[in-house]
Amino acid sequence: MAGGSQSSAQTALQEVVEDTERLRRRVRGDRHASSVPLLVFGGLTFIGAVLVSDPGSWDAYWLLAGPSGFLGTWLWYSRQESQTGVGRGRGSYLPLGVAVLLAVLFVPLGFVAPIPAAGLGLAVIAIRQRNGHLGLWAVMFASIGWLEGRYFISNKLDELTDSAGYAFGHLDRSGHAVFALTGLALLAGGGVALWKENRR
Repeated sequence: MAGGSQSSAQTALQEVVEDTERLRRRVRGDRHASSVPLLVFGGLTFIGAVLVSDPGSWDAYWLLAGPSGFLGTWLWYSRQESQTGVGRGRGSYLPLGVAVLLAVLFVPLGFVAPIPAAGLGLAVIAIRQRNGHLGLWAVMFASIGWLEGRYFISNKLDELTDSAGYAFGHLDRSGHAVFALTGLALLAGGGVALWKENRR
């Protein structure tokens, strides 16, 4: 008799543990910890690459877009928290948005580029949230922003067209193409994250 009640208690305990784990997965999915920032910054990057034609305006665009991206993400999580009771988790986007804005405004020009600053801000949040998916994309975003800020990727594209024997020379707006593709990649990464989050 005692063995039967002990077995029932273990089964009930196992069910509670499984239900708790299922609830944790669902809560993590409801937070959209990876998808929202990737979709926001992917959209901002793609829109900027398409609409900002003057290279000198790119930093001015990101002076507004970077903090706005963090603010928008913070507003999303605040709304989710008030509607569902599911918190933002570790790491807040609002202070990072302000930090990115202040870094771009007050650090000497050229020392901190806006896209790497935004990417590093996302990486800090990913580390605090222990979110490897977001961290991987954040590092990629910051790295491409830093490399293209020095025209490294554009120059490589130009070298490829020159070596292929194209007579028209350098690609027009190759930097825009690099950032448009980066934005699309972030959107794709955010889409995959959203799909995974909704499956939980």
